[in-house]
Amino acid sequence: DSVFTNIAVFPDRFRRDERSKSGVAASAALGPDGFRLQRDSWWKMEASERAYLARVFLRESLVLLHARNRPGFVAVSDGKGKLGEQELDFVRVWLDGMTCWLRLDPTTNRILAVRYRGRVAGMIGTVVKLQSDFRDVEGLSIPFAASLSFDGNPIPGSERTLDAVTINGKVDSTIFQPPK
Repeated sequence: DSVFTNIAVFPDRFRRDERSKSGVAASAALGPDGFRLQRDSWWKMEASERAYLARVFLRESLVLLHARNRPGFVAVSDGKGKLGEQELDFVRVWLDGMTCWLRLDPTTNRILAVRYRGRVAGMIGTVVKLQSDFRDVEGLSIPFAASLSFDGNPIPGSERTLDAVTINGKVDSTIFQPPK
């Protein structure tokens, strides 16, 4: 099993570390620049890779909500619908070339699901991230569990749980610089 650590420093620094049996890998973006690190080597990210990493982070509720004040952020009501038997409000969001649909609980305003076009196993289709196990972290209701479906079918093994969430923690700025 892989363990991921995601770090976002606003407005435009993102880092994702993955620890697995095969070792450690990292992707980091600082503004328009970025790098990938794997084993003992690193290389500069192409612009498309850096944009992809930013989109991955923008699909996270906390990052998306923080981005709502950025220039170019657009969110519009997209009607109502159901998730199982629960009535939800739908909101469509656009930012930095990314589009996603949020499914909001009208009572709590929690983002229960995020839907977007994405790639799974080489195929492009509709990905839905269902979020649950909401816990209070510094006054914010954060989902600590999520699972994915692709074109309406659950993705086996996509379940993830968070061990911890830190908000406004101290981050060593050197983690966004390539090794020397």
